[in-house]
Amino acid sequence: MTVMKFWLRLRQNFWFIPVLFSAIALYGAYITVELDRTLTLQQKKIWFFRALLTDVDLAKIILSSLAVAIFTMITITFSSIMVVLTTYTSQYSPRTLQNFISDKITQRVLGVFVAGFIYILFILLFLNQAKPKSLLITPTFAVNVAVACLAFFVYFIHHVATWIQVNNLISQVTERTLSSIASHFETVLGKEMPPENADLSHIADLQSVVARDSGYIQYIDVAGLISIAARDDVMISMERSVGDFVTKGGQIFSYRRGSEKEIRIQEYLDLIVLGNERTTVQDIEFGLQQLVEIALRAVSPGINDPHTALNCINRIGTILTTLSGYSIVRPYHYDDNGQLRLILRFEHFSYYLYKSFYQIRHYASGDLSVMEGIITTLQMIAEAGSPDIKETIWDFSRYITDGIDPSELMDWDKYYLNKRLWNLAVTTGFESAYRPFE
Repeated sequence: MTVMKFWLRLRQNFWFIPVLFSAIALYGAYITVELDRTLTLQQKKIWFFRALLTDVDLAKIILSSLAVAIFTMITITFSSIMVVLTTYTSQYSPRTLQNFISDKITQRVLGVFVAGFIYILFILLFLNQAKPKSLLITPTFAVNVAVACLAFFVYFIHHVATWIQVNNLISQVTERTLSSIASHFETVLGKEMPPENADLSHIADLQSVVARDSGYIQYIDVAGLISIAARDDVMISMERSVGDFVTKGGQIFSYRRGSEKEIRIQEYLDLIVLGNERTTVQDIEFGLQQLVEIALRAVSPGINDPHTALNCINRIGTILTTLSGYSIVRPYHYDDNGQLRLILRFEHFSYYLYKSFYQIRHYASGDLSVMEGIITTLQMIAEAGSPDIKETIWDFSRYITDGIDPSELMDWDKYYLNKRLWNLAVTTGFESAYRPFE
């Protein structure tokens, strides 16, 4: 199992950080117990205030109360998490659940609570071995742990109240997708054309490799594939891209030998991470899908919140503007010697543009504010994005406006909609192709 595959699986497990923190708590409890056992009473009085030393009976009362208090905070925390998960599922999108579950703050707060509870339980067990007349310092450490848990509890309540707001969720999804774009295209973009010495005459004579499991492609280790392909003198052509679902036995990539070296196919498959759900590590389309689903829920008759849909559309525009700055159709990767080693599958910018808006166009065609918002966002993309996409933006705007029924528009509707279209035509340089609603 590769490091990235192991790390992705750990990120999807809610228990990882609580277990890690619990192990640290056990070690910390052992250290404090050893301090109480090895330090003499005189040393304790020198290093600690006299008021911080407690006898066994008082220590048991304090620790029992703290254990109950921390367990109560754990219960409330779990209840808060369930409220958030229910809200995300019903109001926003089931795909946004992993945003909250994988949130570092959520996992760390829960880890602190569980670790504090285990720490105090371990100390309570130690008290059974303590002498009745001895004075202890371990309850003082336990009180400090409880105070830290209380501080994290207050912060977590604030965190939940912030996260459950739809605008903050939309912002979080956008930032995560933008981060994915930045990290993804810094590592996976190759060349637009293969090297001059690359022989593609037998590209159809590749040998197919099938997936050993079913799932979504979450991550492709491009550098790793190029490295072992150079070692084995093979050329790899990916038949699937990140975000695609592959079934067991389905074709996942093909390869062509350059020599008679032995090839261990499993090494290549280990560099392609499959999982039960999509992630935003390399899957940019998944981030766009999350925003689209939030927008669709917002324009549904049961919710009827077009302003949230417009917020999603604006954020989608931000992502597409950033995406347009990359020449994303650059699939050819080669080694240090100029030999073609890997061909990835990339979609054109128009694909992401269509995937971002076609569902919103279909389900919100009767909401003029949403349609106007899409046209305004297209102008924003054309204005701030790459000049190469202006023709694509204009062609796509006609696709959007074709879904609007002119007979249902009033004069004021036509005026402002035509104004938006004219501004888009000027921005893209297609004034001659402008056709207003009449």
